[in-house]
Amino acid sequence: MRLQHRVVDSLDAPNAPPAVILPDYDAPPRRGSLSGPPSGLRWVVAAACSLVAVAIVAMLAVPGWTLGQEIAWAIEAEAGLVRWLVRAGLIVGAVAAALALLGLARWLWLRADRAALVRLPGDAPMLVSDVRRYGAQLAAEAQRQHFEVQGRWADASLWRGTSTYAPHVVHRADRAAAGEAPPAQPAPAAPLLDAARPALAQLADKGLLRSDALLVGFDGQEAQYIDLALAGFVAIGGQARSGKTSTAIGLMAQAARDGAALIVCDPHARVAHGLLHRATALSGCFERQAVTDDEIAAAIALVAKIARRRLDGQDRADPTVLLVVDEYTALVARRALPDDVLAALLAVAVEAPKVKVHGLLLAQDWSSRLLGSQLGASLRRVVTHRIVHRCDPGNADFLLPSAAHARQVAGLQRGHALFWPADGPPGPVRVPYLADSADLTFAAGRRPPRAYVPRPAPQLAPAAPPAAPPPPLTLAARIKTLLADGQPRDSLSIARELGEDKGLVQTTLTRLAQAGDVQRAGSPRCYTYSV
Repeated sequence: MRLQHRVVDSLDAPNAPPAVILPDYDAPPRRGSLSGPPSGLRWVVAAACSLVAVAIVAMLAVPGWTLGQEIAWAIEAEAGLVRWLVRAGLIVGAVAAALALLGLARWLWLRADRAALVRLPGDAPMLVSDVRRYGAQLAAEAQRQHFEVQGRWADASLWRGTSTYAPHVVHRADRAAAGEAPPAQPAPAAPLLDAARPALAQLADKGLLRSDALLVGFDGQEAQYIDLALAGFVAIGGQARSGKTSTAIGLMAQAARDGAALIVCDPHARVAHGLLHRATALSGCFERQAVTDDEIAAAIALVAKIARRRLDGQDRADPTVLLVVDEYTALVARRALPDDVLAALLAVAVEAPKVKVHGLLLAQDWSSRLLGSQLGASLRRVVTHRIVHRCDPGNADFLLPSAAHARQVAGLQRGHALFWPADGPPGPVRVPYLADSADLTFAAGRRPPRAYVPRPAPQLAPAAPPAAPPPPLTLAARIKTLLADGQPRDSLSIARELGEDKGLVQTTLTRLAQAGDVQRAGSPRCYTYSV
């Protein structure tokens, strides 16, 4: 069995020592058996034994003098044939001896390979030299796995409260009560990259970057992608300094490399660790940069307009448009975005992916209490992919399917995330660090950086002077308006309804009756009038 070594390294620290170095035993073993002598030697021994048996049987069946006389006559009669048979026998014997020696050497070689292997717990094979070389790492890993198994046993045990059992094992509930962080998840493996070249360029050379998808990270040696054909909005969560912004910049760099138009909204652009500040080398690919609340609302309205024109067939669905909104839930919490802008944003997430318009939403707090029931229910339908870095479980319950997954993100290391795609279950990934200036310069190509320039406020037309108030209605006009419903009324009821003097109302009614505008109906004393 030929053994090869596989070196697993991280993308964000290529100069660091390898995290895990293990032999690769996937190569097919050589033909042969370790249980006994090789097959060629067995055939030679069997043939020799057969010849000896035939000779013994012949000697027993024929008298010795007769057999010897017959052999002498045969040799004398066929001397040339006998010489040829002797030579052929010598050649065959030499070849058989060589095959026997080769088979014996192969058998000894296989036994040496077997002797060079040891069995780890779980019946995993490993070279003795590797055990001597990486013994410390193996011991630490075995101890970690042992403690993890003991911890799980303690969680399920009825005696987990006793102090005599396993002093090194601390129950998870006790650990949480003491304020300790749960043990970190093992780091998924990632391809080995060269620190001297941009990581984005090396991923492209390895064929790991696709034009129809965005690379999120690696689950072991398997790459995980965001399929743009299925992507409405992508939500990224995580606390500060957990890798949330680096993940977003990596996705933006991949989109810019493929020629996408980026519209970036960042209310914290003036902060050193803000999205726009860290992505300065990529700013040449930004079609618009929005910082103030009015600029962010206008940028979202612009994306909604682009999507509507493409859906109506007025514009071509090219290039891809990626809307990036940082601190999205903070904008919602302080009501920085009008209701019509939020509605347009949700409409873009529902309809626009088919015309290559996608969104990327970043926030630290993705709790259901912050988003509310109405907006939260709408977002659940339009957010198709979720990437969650280390954060408090209460801040990630909106992005994950269960409380168990929400608790899992609390122990993630920096650069690791829990990725929930649109067509599969959530799982841990190692996110490549693509926020380096070399990666962003490679993604931007020859487009130079573009500084943020505040957009001027729209100039409103001067307001027209207020119109003069209309003159008040006369008593006669008010009476005619009151009687326009066709109901007959007397002068007393009209005076009460209009709040005027009875005599003045009666005088006005008499003048209106003479002019023919109203007519008297009923008894003359009742003064009931109708139009």
